[in-house]
Amino acid sequence: MEIDLNGFEDWLYGKMARSTVEETMRKIRFLARKADISSRERILEMLRSQRKAGAEAKRINEYVKVLNRWLEFRKEDKIEYLKVRRSFTVKYYDEDSIRTILSRIGSSTPEDFRNRTMVLLALNTGLRRSEIADLLVEDVHENFVLVRRGKGEKARTVYIDPETKRAIAEYLTRRNNPSSPFLFTTKGSKVTPEYMGKIAEQITEKTGIRFSWHKCRHTYAKMLLRSGVDLETIRIMLGHENLGTTQIYATIGADEALERLSKSNVRF
Repeated sequence: MEIDLNGFEDWLYGKMARSTVEETMRKIRFLARKADISSRERILEMLRSQRKAGAEAKRINEYVKVLNRWLEFRKEDKIEYLKVRRSFTVKYYDEDSIRTILSRIGSSTPEDFRNRTMVLLALNTGLRRSEIADLLVEDVHENFVLVRRGKGEKARTVYIDPETKRAIAEYLTRRNNPSSPFLFTTKGSKVTPEYMGKIAEQITEKTGIRFSWHKCRHTYAKMLLRSGVDLETIRIMLGHENLGTTQIYATIGADEALERLSKSNVRF
């Protein structure tokens, strides 16, 4: 049965932000290449097969989220999500890992210097991968960057520290596409979130540390929290809709709890 991905894309644009549409279409095209998504029954067969093969419930639910949009477009019943045991321990990089990542990326080529600058920006601003990809040169100001199109198409300003600003200024003198309006480029055009995913894989291979752009965002939030910045300010910097999302970063793991207690003066 033929599937109407073009019609689906048009339908999405009437309901969602452009960034959400682009991400949804990227995933649905991937699924359409890998499996038959022409009917709800075929989709359920594919998901059952994935589950039997050992795919985690969280990964399957990522598929379900996208496929339910597809089913809604086709006026078919949605699929229930699998139950997932939620863990609220946020993973982030410690200082040693950050130093290792930045040093091993290097700066010997324009591409290395670009990648290092992008990582530094991600760590020190908490910008999402798509937000970094969309940055224009003119969005970088003296002490802040302007995010024109954040999640939900909302704009915001995010503080930028002097070290990161200097790194960006030097990168602009060394990049391969000096006339491009976009801040980070490759082969004559801006980097895309998908391309940044490939960069993350390269960094992982180069450094021996599993690299994730979103983990940089977690690290930024944790760094602010440890520095005494209040949750409302962190919420604004991260572009969260509500404080509840930001409060996840206030949770601590067992190792951090032990470290805090070892430094406390509570004795009897």
